[in-house]
Amino acid sequence: MTELVQGKSRLAAAAAAAQPYLWRLLWRRWRQWRDARLTRRALEHLDARMLKDIGIERWEIDSRARQLADRRSGWWRS
Repeated sequence: MTELVQGKSRLAAAAAAAQPYLWRLLWRRWRQWRDARLTRRALEHLDARMLKDIGIERWEIDSRARQLADRRSGWWRS
């Protein structure tokens, strides 16, 4: 019985030690997801004529935004 209690206390100690790391990881992933979403929204609202003036086609912006979003939001698949 004491082995079980010791095992539980070791597990609790390991969880307590890992908690700050896990919170930082969760916070970092949430910020990446939010930034990707904000970037997509900002790019969606760009005026097509303005883009044409600076020599960027709309499909280039869309594909780049999609690449960034896929890379940033796909963190759980890796």
